[in-house]
Amino acid sequence: MTDDTARRPRILCVGAYERDNFGDLLFQIITAQYLGDADVVYAAPFAADMTDLIGLEIPTYGPLLESEAFDAIWTVGGEVGGTSVDYAFRTRHDKEATRVYDAATPEERREMIAAEFGAVPMESPYIPRPSAYPKNVRAALVLNSVGLAGIRGLGSIRRAGMLGLLHEATRITVRDSAASRFLAAEGIEHRLEPDLVHSIAITRPRPADAVPGDYVLLQASTTHVKRYGIKAFAQAIIDSDVLRDHPVRLFTAGTAPGHDSFEQYEQIRDLVLRADPSRRLEISRTIDPWERVDEIAGAKLWIGSSLHGRIISAAYGVPRVSFAKRKVDDYVRTWDADMPWRIDHTQMNEAAAQALAMPTDDRGQELGRRAHENILSVVEHVKEWAATGGPADRVEEVLAIRNAQWSRMTLEIARAEAARAVAEAAPATPSAPAAPVGLARRVRRRLGRVVRRVRGR
Repeated sequence: MTDDTARRPRILCVGAYERDNFGDLLFQIITAQYLGDADVVYAAPFAADMTDLIGLEIPTYGPLLESEAFDAIWTVGGEVGGTSVDYAFRTRHDKEATRVYDAATPEERREMIAAEFGAVPMESPYIPRPSAYPKNVRAALVLNSVGLAGIRGLGSIRRAGMLGLLHEATRITVRDSAASRFLAAEGIEHRLEPDLVHSIAITRPRPADAVPGDYVLLQASTTHVKRYGIKAFAQAIIDSDVLRDHPVRLFTAGTAPGHDSFEQYEQIRDLVLRADPSRRLEISRTIDPWERVDEIAGAKLWIGSSLHGRIISAAYGVPRVSFAKRKVDDYVRTWDADMPWRIDHTQMNEAAAQALAMPTDDRGQELGRRAHENILSVVEHVKEWAATGGPADRVEEVLAIRNAQWSRMTLEIARAEAARAVAEAAPATPSAPAAPVGLARRVRRRLGRVVRRVRGR
């Protein structure tokens, strides 16, 4: 490796920035601020034109890893542990493509994925496995600012596969204590640090003379609004003394499928104004990441289900309230438990009043410093790996990891097949999900091919 290559490592950064999801767009933007000295490609499971929001055409990472060599593969952040291929497909594609996908057989779905992603099967949408790609078997695998606790809820076979994948990682930083406890129990080395987006307090500080606005930002995902009911959610706004005393903006933290909905917001707005035409309630229409950041930074109060809405509020010292959501609860419990959290719409007024009554906190500066220092150390890890090519026995290490994973998967497949046999013998007895017929044979063949490809490199 030349000195020039050592100075400019080649990095493939993978994230969910192929759609409008506020936090994932920020992961790309902020990570890029720290990788100015590297040759970086930002890719995703499926290609997308994101020039309007982040100025990039996002390619599919599968073909890139098949055809090109990288010094490091870097997952930029997010709740990636339990994310399924189905979820990644549905949140990227339009309604018609999703309808066709949902109606397809499992084999047809695999063919649809392969047509976009490439010949190597997608195991985890946002965590590529280096050993699946001969050109990248020696690459560093970095997972920064990730949530991984979702792996706990996977089926035993897929869980074994994901744990094997994590063992290939050379540097893991998780953002919540639930993920940290899970990895510790599995013997996987990692660090626990605040979410990368906190570093915005360091890299983009709010001017000292900035005057906070008087408006309240209110955000709720489609899932939350449906759970509460549009009428009940609107009524909670109508009944809130705090929200009556301040202008309210309904704010989107992402408009991709499954995130927030302008249509829902319009229905909520219409119900509130019909009940009280004097209410100061409007919908914030911006989807630009930096405009969203500035709108949160200048708010009187943040209320929402978005984790990164909460994080940016903390970074800039804005009082904040969070609706109940597992990944938000796990994160807030770890780093920011003083301000109200884990509420529903019926508790919104009381929680808002409580947050506004609390003294201004500087927690965001400390969390920002830690997030900043953590990513600097991750960058150094990648630079050192690029300069040396990693440990001399990296290939042997990866093969040992694959073999250990195969042993674990063999056990889980045997258990699943035994459960299926019991279920077939007594069909009226409830049973655990059965392994597909021939699964063990297919997995053995696939892992055998991987080992041969890696050894043949």
